Amino acid sequence: MESADNNKPLLPFLMHEVYAYMNSSKSKLNSLANNRAIQNNDLLRDEILEVLSYIEQINLLMNYVDFKENPESIDSLLDSEPGDINILQSFQKPNQYFRNLMKGKRLKYKVQAENNIPLIKGYPILRSIVNIMLDNAVKYAPNDSEIECTIESEKNDIIISMINEGPLVESDEIKNINNKGVRGRNALSCGKRGHGFGLDFLNEIVQKIHFGKLELSSKYSVDLNNIKYGTFECKISLPIL
Repeated sequence: MESADNNKPLLPFLMHEVYAYMNSSKSKLNSLANNRAIQNNDLLRDEILEVLSYIEQINLLMNYVDFKENPESIDSLLDSEPGDINILQSFQKPNQYFRNLMKGKRLKYKVQAENNIPLIKGYPILRSIVNIMLDNAVKYAPNDSEIECTIESEKNDIIISMINEGPLVESDEIKNINNKGVRGRNALSCGKRGHGFGLDFLNEIVQKIHFGKLELSSKYSVDLNNIKYGTFECKISLPIL
C-alpha cells in the first residue's frame, strides 16, 4: 500500500484502498467460481459464493461508513453509469449473509411478486436496498417470526413492501425515524445494536438518487419482555424509467 499524502484526509484514502482490494478479491473469486474444475465441486463453489456474499456485505458497511463520515459525499455513489437493475431477483435471492442470519433466528422469508416485474434503470448502489431493508428486518424481528416482502408494478413505478414484527416505533417517532442517528425508544430498550444510519441511507438512495419515495409505518401488536412490539412496514416506490 502506498503512503497517504499528508495533505489528504486519511479516511477517504483508506476507503479508496479498501474498495480497491475488495474489487480485486471479488474479481479473483468470481474467476475461481467460474473455473470448470470448481464448478464440478458443488461444496467448494458454494463456499466461494458465500465468501463473495460477505464481501458484498462489507461493501455495504463501507458505504455506511462513507455516508456517516461525509454526508455530502452522496455524489460518490454516482461514479458508475446507471444500468438495468433486476429488483425482483435481488429480493428473491438475498445474499448468504442474511440467509444465515434468518436461519439462526428461524425466520420465514416470503416474497410475493407479480409476473413480469420490469427492470429499473438505476445506479449500482440501488442493489443495496435489499441489504439495508433486510438488515433492519432481521435485526429486530423476534425469533420464529416472518418477514414478508411484496413487489408489484403500478403505472410507472415498482412498489416494494417489507413487513416484519419489531420494536414499536411510537407515533411521535415515526416521522423522524429515517433521520440520521435516530432510533426509537423501544428499539433502544430491546438491546439490539444499531446506529440509526440504515433508514437514512435507504432514504438517500431511494429519494435523492433515484427520485422514489420511502414510507414507514408501525402499528402496535404485542408486548414482549416488557417492550412494545408492532408490525413495521418499509414501503418503497421507484420509478421504472
